[in-house]
Amino acid sequence: MGTVMLDAAVTIGRMPDHYFQAVGSGTGAIAAWEAALRLKGRREVWPGTAPAPLRPERAVYSYGFRLGTSAGVAIDPELDMPDASNAVQAVMSPVLTNRQPPYAIAGGLYDALEATKGEMYAVSNTAGRVAEKLIRETEGIDPDPAAAVATAALIQAAESGSIDRDDTIVLNITGGGYERIREDFTQYPPEPAACVAADGSLEGIKSDLETWVAHYGR
Repeated sequence: MGTVMLDAAVTIGRMPDHYFQAVGSGTGAIAAWEAALRLKGRREVWPGTAPAPLRPERAVYSYGFRLGTSAGVAIDPELDMPDASNAVQAVMSPVLTNRQPPYAIAGGLYDALEATKGEMYAVSNTAGRVAEKLIRETEGIDPDPAAAVATAALIQAAESGSIDRDDTIVLNITGGGYERIREDFTQYPPEPAACVAADGSLEGIKSDLETWVAHYGR
């Protein structure tokens, strides 16, 4: 996952000043940080700033902001994730709603944010939709919802003055083109090889799978 940072440095010819990415599990942002550390060790090849400040955002819960004030603070489900099941369904990008991100552990998100002077942003569904429209209009393709949210965080940073107009910025658009591929190609959904009932018993599921293996595994 850190290859995005490496490729950006190769393409730009230097380290970026800022790096923006949507954060769900946090592993992508941590990988970008670690890649930046490797590049920092080769300054004779990649002159420029220290590892880029990470600008990860969290689209749903407020715990990123409470935790961002101190290391080692544990997530409190009652305080940080009230009505979590409904909240996950209400957001633009459910993939960003990881409930146990690697935050306080050594080398986790807290350490990455501290080392890079990074920031977290809260992004509403409305702001995400605005960013999604902007990507469609400027890039000509539909973005993944998480990528739209990351773009909205970048917009927030620009509007607040956290980044300068002349800064070198990497925005990781982590996916998209779902609508385009349906327009350009005929889709053939694969049929499942085997099905089990969602409310089936463990023994029943085991029996169904054994029957399937006996029939198709020969």
